[in-house]
Amino acid sequence: MTRLLILAAAAALAGCSTLDRVMENRVACSLDRTQGAFISWYGPLGISAKIAEADAKVMCEAVPVILQVAPRTGTGT
Repeated sequence: MTRLLILAAAAALAGCSTLDRVMENRVACSLDRTQGAFISWYGPLGISAKIAEADAKVMCEAVPVILQVAPRTGTGT
């Protein structure tokens, strides 16, 4: 029974990058750029793992932070 559970878990985790837009792998940095995470999305559910501090430092400091504000609707003035 244990082997069957391990096999089922391995099969579910292996499919994370094969189904487009349903099962995805993403990386993310914290807002203060000190931590990084690897996130496996299974539909609406995300399971994350912390990235090593040295890797997060390289990954998060290399990409600039871009904040985008949505345009206002209406005439404005």
